[in-house]
Amino acid sequence: ELDLHIAQSGLLTLLPGGRTLQDILNAQLIAAGVPVLLSGDTNAVAGGVIGSNSKSAYAQGTLHLTDTVDFTLGARYQKESRTVSRSRFGLLSPIDGSEIPLLQFDPPKLDTTQFSPRVALQWKPSDDINVYTSFARGYQSPTYNAVNFFSPPDPVKEVKVDAYELGIKAQVPDLALQFESAVFYSDESNITSASVSLTSGGLARFDNGGSAGVKGIETGGAW
Repeated sequence: ELDLHIAQSGLLTLLPGGRTLQDILNAQLIAAGVPVLLSGDTNAVAGGVIGSNSKSAYAQGTLHLTDTVDFTLGARYQKESRTVSRSRFGLLSPIDGSEIPLLQFDPPKLDTTQFSPRVALQWKPSDDINVYTSFARGYQSPTYNAVNFFSPPDPVKEVKVDAYELGIKAQVPDLALQFESAVFYSDESNITSASVSLTSGGLARFDNGGSAGVKGIETGGAW
């Protein structure tokens, strides 16, 4: 559960343009047709409860193609539902601190099905050398911006990442030396970006961007 309490001092904070947060919120309340306006002696509250139900299955196996070559295949299947309850914006009573609801929201459920394969090929020409390549897909599940003052919590789409890697691990026992090196590339879609939003109470608000790629080389060793 995520609740945000905005104290009187926060409502009266002067923002660029000469207006306070209270002025901006009151303008939005008027536009939403809410007759009760914020004043200097009230506190505001907004929030919601994110619930998640997930079922998944996973399997992986390795096939020894030859004495030196192994082929690995794995997969994960996941079905997930995410909801938001008690999504609202309201005031706290200055008398007893109880919550006075102004706006309540009932956003639709988010359902997602994800299939995440993994494929790897490994070649061991000797006991001291291991050359491998792999592909794997992963997901970051969709979610909501739980704190929205004047509109239902909007969803943030799932992020999908395809990762590729080619590497080698080797050791030279006579020299007590071991090293490893890999080149990798990741392709990410629906990337998540964050910005600070007044209508989210000054919290980070998440949105989906386009796509992005990450590539590089990683190397290390020990003697």
